[in-house]
Amino acid sequence: MLEYNALTAVSSSAISDLTINCRVKILRIKASYTVGEDDGLYSMLRDPSSMLEELRMSYTDLSSSGAIKLFSAIGEGNKLRRLDISFNNITDEACDAITMAIKKNTSLVKLNMWRNPISGECAQLIVQCLQHNNTLQELNLNDDYPQDVDQKIRSLAKEVNDKRKGHGCQVELTVI
Repeated sequence: MLEYNALTAVSSSAISDLTINCRVKILRIKASYTVGEDDGLYSMLRDPSSMLEELRMSYTDLSSSGAIKLFSAIGEGNKLRRLDISFNNITDEACDAITMAIKKNTSLVKLNMWRNPISGECAQLIVQCLQHNNTLQELNLNDDYPQDVDQKIRSLAKEVNDKRKGHGCQVELTVI
């Protein structure tokens, strides 16, 4: 069994090979990568013995359908701590899958969703669901919401932090 601290994958077959032949802590997926139905990435994320701690998928054109598959795989039972899905054309279509995964996941500490065209309403739902998650510390969302929506998102983040402190949790959420 090979072990790597970091690898870059360019195809779904390369990821399938990774799930069989080695253990990876950081996986960066290149922009030319296309998410497939039987992608080894999802198996890797669901595998409780997987060592994957960080997944970088920015600029991969993941889209909402790919994000739905991805978030269904990271709900529970993995060691993934950092996920970067910035610049991927993820829309509100994936909002339910994102919020469900955040509620269930107990390992993710950083989620970068920068520059995905999700609405302010979806962003608010994502922040609200953090009331059910005590591990996520940093959430990067768009910064181009109208001022009233931005204030609502920040107010919700403050409520989450206040609730976490009230339950003795030392993890504070930062919404950027």
